[in-house]
Amino acid sequence: MNIPKEVHDSKDVEEDEDVIFYSFVILHALEDVDMAESMKEKLESIIGSEGAIFSEDFAIPGKSTLRCVEDAINNSAFIILLLTRNFNTCMLEMKTDSALISSINNPHKRNTVIPLLPRENRMPRKSMPIVLQTLVAVEENNNTFDRKMRRALSPAQIKRMKGIWDEEQKLKAQHKRQEMLKLATKQSKQLIHERKETQILEQERQELMMEQKRNFYGPVDHRGIPGFPSVSMLPEQDGGDGVRWQSQPSIHIENAQYIMIGNDSQMTVELSGTTEKDDSIHREQKQ
Repeated sequence: MNIPKEVHDSKDVEEDEDVIFYSFVILHALEDVDMAESMKEKLESIIGSEGAIFSEDFAIPGKSTLRCVEDAINNSAFIILLLTRNFNTCMLEMKTDSALISSINNPHKRNTVIPLLPRENRMPRKSMPIVLQTLVAVEENNNTFDRKMRRALSPAQIKRMKGIWDEEQKLKAQHKRQEMLKLATKQSKQLIHERKETQILEQERQELMMEQKRNFYGPVDHRGIPGFPSVSMLPEQDGGDGVRWQSQPSIHIENAQYIMIGNDSQMTVELSGTTEKDDSIHREQKQ
């Protein structure tokens, strides 16, 4: 089925985007962008796979922050919370809550939120939100930092979650195609309905025009010429003697030099040079 152009332009159907799955994404305060970038590179070297930071890979200008956070959570295996003293705003609290709710509601996302206390400007433990104090945090200044992170972000765990993510993407793509086909079918039915209505209106217009012609010109003869009824259409009239006869139409002739009347009439025309003589006409009629 050909998909109408309107389907692709519809607001209900978003354009295809290149979605990337990351092994981890770092949620951070706006003031800690450089620190988050440095931490990302360090973690990538430890586990040997690609990671992301929220401000550069998911915070799209003009897009809802909640939607950006949702995309970051859904398109990554682990969420790293970079807990500095700047990590204290309501927005960061909302991001943290979103990540924790996802880890609770989705069985495959459990134990995927990791609080990380950096070496510099770290948040004091007593200042950590109560909900985060229930999770085991990782300290960068600890000698076992690399080993703990390698264990937490294990390749097997990342591979398993990547498989689940792939299946989710297939389901999303299938659902999207179904919605596009439904919209295309709806619009096709609407076009067919409008075409039928147009045909009905055109037929009614033609009938109205014919009716107007009949009212204006009168009856139509057997040749299709309006206003001149044929002899067969004339009514019979009573001549007064009991004999019913059919009136004949009068004949009006103009610009004729010779006239011949009768089935067996004969006409002789004599020519002298190029001049025709009117008295050379003999008309004979059989009785």
